[in-house]
This record gives sequence, structure tokens and C-alpha cells, in this order.
Amino acid sequence: MLNRYITAKNEENKKPKECRPFLASECRDLSNVDKWRQQIMREIGRKVADIQNKGLGEHRLRDLNDEINKLIGEKGHWERRIIDLGEEEDVVEEERKAKEEDNQKEQEFVVHVPLPDEREIEKMVLAKKKQELLNKYTSDTLMVEQSGAKAILNIQQ
Repeated sequence: MLNRYITAKNEENKKPKECRPFLASECRDLSNVDKWRQQIMREIGRKVADIQNKGLGEHRLRDLNDEINKLIGEKGHWERRIIDLGEEEDVVEEERKAKEEDNQKEQEFVVHVPLPDEREIEKMVLAKKKQELLNKYTSDTLMVEQSGAKAILNIQQ
């Protein structure tokens, strides 16, 4: 009973959770503007980490990519608001200039796929060459006999 009372009192004392303003121009305090920009940066970081997941489907990857691009645009709005409020941060300026150089084009975040090593590549090339030579120098009757022998011996390849 006391535990419930203490948790209820603590929840009453908590400040209501703040939501980020829809427009950056609505925010007039520089510390709040920087706080919202940092929140967007954290969201971008989380989503970039999520997009590296190999198990995601193509649709989810595209959705995450769109969300990241939207957040990058929103981050630009907050950076411009910081400049409007009078603080010229070098980091913000550099990021803004880099973004302008990209001509506002959307970025593609790519999932890294592991590549086969040299041994696997050599095996694949060798198998392909063997198959080409077999197709080039074997007759149809020989291939039929070979498939029949494999069926008898229950060999699958």
C-alpha cells in the first residue's frame, strides 16, 4: 500500500513529457533548440544502427531510409534555427555546408553484405568452368547415361 502511495506521489511530481515542437521557429530558447537538435541526432543514430541489421526486409529498409532522410531534413531546420538565434557553432556550420554541397539530394544508407572469401570464389569459378567444359565436349547420350547412373546410385548434385 505504501509502495503504491510513493509511486503515485512520484508521478505527480514529475514534469509532463515534452514533445518536440512541430516547427523549429516555434522554439525561442537556444538551449531548447540545441536539446531538440541533439534528440534528432540520437534518433538518426539509432535508425542508422537499425538499418545495418541484415535480417530486415526490403520494405523495412526503405521505410527506415525514408525516416532517416526526413530526420536529416528536420535536423537542418533546427540548425538554421540555432544560427537565427545567434550562436554560430562551427560544427553546425560545417554540417550545413556539407549538406548544401549535396544539393539536398536524399542519401541511401546501404546494408553491408559479407562477401565470399577467395577460396569460395575459386570453387565457384572452377565449378563454372567444369560445367562449361562438360557442356561443350559431352554428347547428349553421355549426359543421359550419366543422369541415369546418378539416379541408380541415388547421387544428387
